[in-house]
Amino acid sequence: MKAHQQQWIIKFLMFAPPILFILYAGHSLTLIRGLLSKSSSFHLDYANNLIQDYLEMSLAIDLNKLEACISEGRLKCPPGKWTTLEGGGDPLTFVQYGNKQYPVYLREEVLPEVLENYFNTKPGLKGLLTSRYHEPVYWIQILDENKEVVYRSGPQPDPEAAHQVYAMSRTLKKYSIDIVYRSFGPKQLYSVARTRINFAAGFLLFIMAVFSLMLITRAIRQKILLARQKTFFVTTISHEFKTPLAIIRLAAETLAAGRTKTKEDEKKFHNMISAEINRLDHLVHKVLSFNKIELGQISYNAQPIDLRDIVTTTCDAFQMQAESEGFTFEVAITNEPCPILGDPGLIRHAIDNICDNAFKYSGDNKYVAVTLERRGDQIRLAIRDRGIGIPANELPHITKSFYRVEDQKAGGIRGSGLGLSISSHILNHAKARLDVDSTHGEGTTFTLMFPVNQ
Repeated sequence: MKAHQQQWIIKFLMFAPPILFILYAGHSLTLIRGLLSKSSSFHLDYANNLIQDYLEMSLAIDLNKLEACISEGRLKCPPGKWTTLEGGGDPLTFVQYGNKQYPVYLREEVLPEVLENYFNTKPGLKGLLTSRYHEPVYWIQILDENKEVVYRSGPQPDPEAAHQVYAMSRTLKKYSIDIVYRSFGPKQLYSVARTRINFAAGFLLFIMAVFSLMLITRAIRQKILLARQKTFFVTTISHEFKTPLAIIRLAAETLAAGRTKTKEDEKKFHNMISAEINRLDHLVHKVLSFNKIELGQISYNAQPIDLRDIVTTTCDAFQMQAESEGFTFEVAITNEPCPILGDPGLIRHAIDNICDNAFKYSGDNKYVAVTLERRGDQIRLAIRDRGIGIPANELPHITKSFYRVEDQKAGGIRGSGLGLSISSHILNHAKARLDVDSTHGEGTTFTLMFPVNQ
């Protein structure tokens, strides 16, 4: 996962829980306010529909039994729980069989006992009428067409209690449901609010615990990685110092003993000593620069400069290395002025680091090209090689401190993992953009884009 993606995930996990908690709390307050204004009507409609749905299903069972009896051609069908084919007055409904309709009558004489048994044996309806399971509390009264009570689910209600009457048009026609209720009060509001707040607090604590665990795990992994990187750095730097010192000592002993046969050999050993001293100086400068950057003590002496002068000086320094190691070193510097604003020493150091990498990681294709050109209000410096390249998944990490590409071809190449980190820091301060285009096994191009100093 890329570094910027990890940062976005961490920021999301930091800010998402409190934002979600605030949204949930706001939704809860809106819900409670809605309960204050319309809870009674909502619950009453719900109770009416529930009761009539239950009754409708029970009546449907009765009607199915009567229809089955008629279809068998019986002379007399036994009455159902609610209905019968024998009766007087207005029929409750009709049963269709063939071309004939048979009237169905309600068993009004047994209706109180049937209703009593019905409401006591149906768990859904019993729970509706029990204050332990549902708030607000309901009392159900079934009234006949004369408003006489046929069934009452509880004690005689207070004469001043609130009532809501619904016609039972879908089930027991000519009857109605009178729901006596107690409105949604402080006790019920407190219960709802407490439940929602407890859930929100638990959810917030859970998210915070997960986030804390992620941060702790990430911190431990970073500590372990940093410890490994520092150990690798110390080992690598020791080796980097040891190798040029050994070469310098060997060359100095050879010159001191007079073992050179010609002036050309003597010059060769002097050049060798000079090159290794420059290498040591570059390495020491790199370590000191990194230390100053880490401590925030590096000073920038920004001034107007011509980038052509810095690039020319750098290329002259690397020309000797190119000749001694058999490199093809192509340099193309524009004749147009390339004015920029920056610290000449630090910018030279940044360019040196990138050129040094181009030579080190060239592999068998010993080719390095440096191109400096002006493009409008931008100055473009490109440093290209045809070396081992960088895998695509490694590109986002190459400017990190101590980071080195995990590649078998790069495994035997000495390096501290600081060069590109230092260069990136210096170029950012100079408001320059560093782009890297690389194909693994084919080469890499580092492009530095500087704004023209007007």
